[in-house]
Amino acid sequence: SENRFLPVAEAVRQQWERSMRPAPYTDASPLWTVESDSLVAIRHTHLRASLNAIAKGYIVDRSAEAAVATPGVTEAVVNIGGEIRHVGNGAAIVTVTDPRSGAENAVPLARRKIANQGFATSGGYLRSIEVGDEKYSHIFDPVSGQPAERRISASVIAATTMDADAIATVVGLMDLSQALAWADQLNTCGVFIVNAEGFSMGNAYWRRHADSLPL
Repeated sequence: SENRFLPVAEAVRQQWERSMRPAPYTDASPLWTVESDSLVAIRHTHLRASLNAIAKGYIVDRSAEAAVATPGVTEAVVNIGGEIRHVGNGAAIVTVTDPRSGAENAVPLARRKIANQGFATSGGYLRSIEVGDEKYSHIFDPVSGQPAERRISASVIAATTMDADAIATVVGLMDLSQALAWADQLNTCGVFIVNAEGFSMGNAYWRRHADSLPL
């Protein structure tokens, strides 16, 4: 699972757009791996690495922390494009948009409280790349270098928004049961996944942290 986050995804995306859908890179070896024991990241490709995938989450985290550090401020909520961080007293309500509705103000599929936590949603429906007349997900499989379409959306509650960003990308590349089981092993994050058929399911942490507000 730690090898599913792909820091060279931006370079892969650019190659797709320039090369009109290039062939897969490999059938066996990922483009990027992390050694579990040492947490050393190893790049197996000449492609340029970028941390853009978690950059917005990092900015949201730092902004919220800076706001609550201001004298007299006891609580801050920062929301940039649906990536949210709460810091301080109280709690904030976050919602999951139905990715099939086509309207951001549609009745949400779920809502949760976050308190000193981050929230993010990842999915192919949010952004896409166009190659010729076809649209593809902006999320790429780290083994094949091909767009991944398994999930419509994955929403995550985690300790920080940057963590939620990364986890949402990772679980979006897994089978549903594998994703929920992996999230349960972390025991520190809530994951809510919607598939192409509209079926949705959350892991144990997500189910435990339901708020009392009606949808």
